[in-house]
Amino acid sequence: MTRLVPTDIAELGLDWTGFEATLFDLTGQSLLALAAQALDQDPNAAQKALLKKTVAIVPDSSGEGIIEGFSEALKRIARRLGCQAFITVPNAPGLIEAQNHGADFILSSNDDDFYCLNLKSNHRAPNGQATGLGFAQALYLMNGSNLVNQTVLIIGAGPVGSAAAKRLTSLGAKVLVHDIIPPKAQTLAQSLPGAQVWSPKLGPIPNSFNLILEASTSHKVFPQDQVPLGALISAPGMPFSFTPSPGYRLWSEPLATGTAVMLLMAALNLNPN
Repeated sequence: MTRLVPTDIAELGLDWTGFEATLFDLTGQSLLALAAQALDQDPNAAQKALLKKTVAIVPDSSGEGIIEGFSEALKRIARRLGCQAFITVPNAPGLIEAQNHGADFILSSNDDDFYCLNLKSNHRAPNGQATGLGFAQALYLMNGSNLVNQTVLIIGAGPVGSAAAKRLTSLGAKVLVHDIIPPKAQTLAQSLPGAQVWSPKLGPIPNSFNLILEASTSHKVFPQDQVPLGALISAPGMPFSFTPSPGYRLWSEPLATGTAVMLLMAALNLNPN
């Protein structure tokens, strides 16, 4: 799991108008609708599942400690999705506080794990899978809701990239998988019908290849100057490997997409494949 830094999230949720306008321009959907569609759910039902529910954000001081501004960003995201949200005291006392205040969900993160727990059903949703599903859905929508027989390069075969690859395959895409640890890419490719491994040793990506999902935790695994003109890129990977450019269209942000999908997964007790 990539550890965010305060500058990654300091502005997140302070300008929802701009955030939603950018997302809508790329995908035609709001954050909530995108999250619902990533889980094959009706957006209206998803909104009902979250509306006025209470989210407790429980900071975790273990490992490298609490990231400045992280809990505040989560609170803004939860409220954007129609929930009520509050931040508890850190660690185990925070879990008790959440239960005592009748919270419906807990959001908590440490160096190794970020999850949402439904306190009513004990259903636990992991962020890695949720983020992969959300950014895969964004790429699908960016490409006009059609990926049948189209090739997508997946950069990064960890939890996010794996979930994205499975989702994109289910939507009809053929995936190429790249990871700086080749066996990880090979394992993921072997688990998916029609998937293959790609390596820079195999030569440059063809100019016609224009769909990229970048889920790597290493900076600039894929050089930006090699991106084909007109490419569509969905990039949950941190640190960011791509910066905005008139040469391609890009959806990339550090937290909101994955959190929205994760919260819905917990609220609806879903275990997507």
